[in-house]
Amino acid sequence: MLKRLLLPLIVIIVGLSAWTIAQDKQTVVVGPSILKTLPKNTTLVLHAPSLASIVRDFKNSPIYKLKDKQEFTELLAQAEQGLEEVRQNVIAETQIDPIEMLGAVKGEAVLAVGDISKVIKSLGEALMNMEEPELDSESMPLLIGVDALGGREKFKKNILSLMALAVREGAGVKTEDFHGGKITTLTPPEDSGTPDDSKIYIGEKGSKFFLAFSRKFLEQTIVKLSEATPEDSLENDPGFKETTGRLGKGNHASFFMNMKPILKAVNGAMEGNPFVFLWQTVEKVLFGTSLNNFGTAIALEENGIRARTFVHNNGASDGMLGWFKSKPFAASPPSIVPGDAGTYSVFGLNAEAITKSVKMMLNLVQSFAALQGAEANVEEMFEAEMGFKLSSLLSSIGNRAHNFGSGQPGGVENPLGDMTVVLELSNDAPWKKLVNKAIEISGGAFEPKKYMGRDVFVMGDGFSGPQPAVCISDKMVIFGSEPENVQKVIRRIGKDSPGLADNAEFKEALGRLPAQVTGLSYQSSSVAAGYVEVIEQALQFSPVGDAVPPEAMRALNALLNLMGTSASYTTWTEKGLYSESTTLFKK
Repeated sequence: MLKRLLLPLIVIIVGLSAWTIAQDKQTVVVGPSILKTLPKNTTLVLHAPSLASIVRDFKNSPIYKLKDKQEFTELLAQAEQGLEEVRQNVIAETQIDPIEMLGAVKGEAVLAVGDISKVIKSLGEALMNMEEPELDSESMPLLIGVDALGGREKFKKNILSLMALAVREGAGVKTEDFHGGKITTLTPPEDSGTPDDSKIYIGEKGSKFFLAFSRKFLEQTIVKLSEATPEDSLENDPGFKETTGRLGKGNHASFFMNMKPILKAVNGAMEGNPFVFLWQTVEKVLFGTSLNNFGTAIALEENGIRARTFVHNNGASDGMLGWFKSKPFAASPPSIVPGDAGTYSVFGLNAEAITKSVKMMLNLVQSFAALQGAEANVEEMFEAEMGFKLSSLLSSIGNRAHNFGSGQPGGVENPLGDMTVVLELSNDAPWKKLVNKAIEISGGAFEPKKYMGRDVFVMGDGFSGPQPAVCISDKMVIFGSEPENVQKVIRRIGKDSPGLADNAEFKEALGRLPAQVTGLSYQSSSVAAGYVEVIEQALQFSPVGDAVPPEAMRALNALLNLMGTSASYTTWTEKGLYSESTTLFKK
């Protein structure tokens, strides 16, 4: 918990503050993007279009202004002192100033992983033969690239210092001219115990600098920098263009994962494997056959944080993604959601796609049973035991599932917190039969309690922990972390009271969403601040709890108190699933 919450907080505030100070006032000139040099079969891309704009917009955000608050003053002073000590040590030992080097980068930054089919193939062969995989530096097409723009000379000075350090440590350093740029090969010292092929390559062309483990990948990158529009560039790939187009402009950072070549490589590596049928079923259930890629982008704005995500699968209904491909519905909660709900989410469901996936998994189970000489038809066994078909249970799943509550976490003693889940049904008869069978199996121990003419099943004795409850009625499965949550929904069934739909804060959030969605999520401005109490409780039971300074918790509390209303939505397009979320800063 400490690493997840407190350390990132320190890094974000202190690191960006130091970086901001390091930035000078040189004009930022945007050059040709490094993205155009990446091949179509690139697996992964993490991209920041302009590091200078991140600094600029970070300075304009309320997060940066937190540094002037009393809660942050002492913590920042300690952190800055620690960072400065580390910086001076690095300078003394390497002659490299990390702050100066970081501050010199004005343009874009890219981390890319190229074609990993060779890696997957080697791993597959090693797994089959029970051997160590045969991998070399060329098998790891990792590339880090930055565009220093106006800070080129400062950045180059630190690169030269890095090379001088490598020479002092006994490494081999060789610099060559290459297509209008330079490539420097760093070879590990002979007595380092590192394989001879474990080389590092540093590339340079104009104001752009690269670090890579694969010389081939680096050479391709430098060559393509001179080409106007490389034919096999990732930027020209229709799938990449579709996804990045959906993510839009003005993002500070984006992430792209190219799933199609990964899945193709895994399928190739599985050829000849006796368990190939297992992988093929798992692939169809989890990913489907239509998944191409997915991307996400984030932007820090003056009034909040915005994120966009797009999953490209040509709009198909296969794989687990297809479970949520539903017809759009109004972006407004039903009357069963109370007006004081601090959190609310709803997502559409596709019963047909869910049923298809479950049947594929059942067929897989039956195949395994057949290999062991046991014939078993799971669906027939289910019907014989339960008295109704499994398919009738799955097909009765409705179009939506809802989740709501106060938003106040329950803490260590009640991990469920204040939560209510409602699954809509097209037919509740199979579900009632399922509950009746559970009563029969329990020997009557699982008897319901009547509430407003409906059966409410309460689990637990009320003394040793939470008492979750469930009710199947009015074509709904209603689950609550406690009986009152279920009863609250029952009391609102059939009522005209608008509930959360009439909540002023929710209505304001609703104004940022489209009228029709396939998924919706909302969190009130009062929820985020409540997380501090849960973190404090968790730290009480953690061995690192005593090491967390009080000022760190106060700083975290100030950051969470800055977070206001959050709202997000999903909607299906002809090419895949698009989602957008916004968390506003409190004024």
